[in-house]
Amino acid sequence: MSDSLFSIAVMVGAVQTYKKDLMNYNDYLFWFTYIGSTGFYSVIGINVDRACAISKPFETTKRTRITVLRLITLCWVVALLPSVPYLLDKTLDNCARFCTSCWVPVENK
Repeated sequence: MSDSLFSIAVMVGAVQTYKKDLMNYNDYLFWFTYIGSTGFYSVIGINVDRACAISKPFETTKRTRITVLRLITLCWVVALLPSVPYLLDKTLDNCARFCTSCWVPVENK
């Protein structure tokens, strides 16, 4: 799911490069970073789950559906950490009006 959303975010970014008024650049960077991070943290969650299943096989079978849903929700919430700063920064949107490669908030003081 997150990979499909990430590909849509990349396509929107390609259109955003040519049509500057399509959406706010900070919102786009937030969305792009968030969707990319969800895929990353989901893979980490799967690897941790498999490691627990190998090291403690009898405890793994005792997990309930709610516990699994909480862990999935945790992966999606943790993905907010690298992306929320893009919502708070206002210099990137101004920079994006003049260049197409503004990812780092250079003008922050």
